[in-house]
Amino acid sequence: MDVTVKSGQRHSDTPPASAINRTFLSSPPDVRVYAGTPTENSSKVEFDEARLIWSAEQPDWRSAIASIRPDPNATRFARPADAIPFRREQLYAFSDTISELLELEQSRVLKWQFVTFAEIHLPATRSDDERKFVRLTDSLCGKETQRLIPHLLEAFRQRPTWPEGTWRRSWRERTEFRCGGCDVFVGRPHIPIARLNDLATTEIALSPHLTKRGPNGVWIIGRGVEHELAKRASEITLFCHVDSDGQPVEIQYVDAGGYEATSFDLFSSESDAEQQAREDEQEFEMIVGVRSLSGEDLLALLARADVIYCDDTEVPLTDAGQRFLEVAAPVPNAMSVLDALQATIRR
Repeated sequence: MDVTVKSGQRHSDTPPASAINRTFLSSPPDVRVYAGTPTENSSKVEFDEARLIWSAEQPDWRSAIASIRPDPNATRFARPADAIPFRREQLYAFSDTISELLELEQSRVLKWQFVTFAEIHLPATRSDDERKFVRLTDSLCGKETQRLIPHLLEAFRQRPTWPEGTWRRSWRERTEFRCGGCDVFVGRPHIPIARLNDLATTEIALSPHLTKRGPNGVWIIGRGVEHELAKRASEITLFCHVDSDGQPVEIQYVDAGGYEATSFDLFSSESDAEQQAREDEQEFEMIVGVRSLSGEDLLALLARADVIYCDDTEVPLTDAGQRFLEVAAPVPNAMSVLDALQATIRR
């Protein structure tokens, strides 16, 4: 139930809605209190169906409530924001951000999935990567984040991606992690949708700390078919090398200064990719296959790379890649990278 409360002007400061809820209503479950009026309030939503319960001019709240006739066929009043899987209190997001998200999802610029932890059974065993990540978070993160991590690991395990992702912590925030090309935010997360305009990120995932009230889960937001990068990448088809497990063959470089860079070899021609694969099999005594890349797969691979080699073109994707290639020019933006890759096909 939504309740709006407009306080008098006797004091200069209006008490926060949480204080009003706690003091006057004792914080009942499933009740939201917003400061303001039904038409202008802190939720930024107009409650056209609101009924007056109490005012100085009409203080008989019992009669006001009794005058509302229950409708046995009534269901929950639907609003556009219901598409957001978490409560407002679980996210650090302003109303204009929520409105923008809803518009982008409706127009298929974004897409999302909600994985509820209620359907997750924590495994008895973990992979080496998961065990290493748990040890890291146990030493660096608070108790609430530590309690959340096993649920996150299993949620991501149940939705395999290509290429396979490994877990690591961001050095910017203790509540930010990364799995493959997905940036993961926990606690009371903000919603950095602008990251999806950059090749370094394929998805963002939001998972508030666990509560009895919930919802408890992870909200994964990615690019929809109408996102400009998704549309551009769908127009490009390249080829890469994969190992016996179908994972891309990753090349790690370390220069004389100790700087590391990750690269992948791409090919505009499948026959060129096959020929190089046979040569690599003989030289490195490993099975090398060829996989075509376009759309989401192409963007997913680019998110893992610092440098991309495509035929005779080399493209830095990150500062590490720029440093490795020893180029002075700034790292190209996402669309420029895709244009450069497209250009190799036309030659």
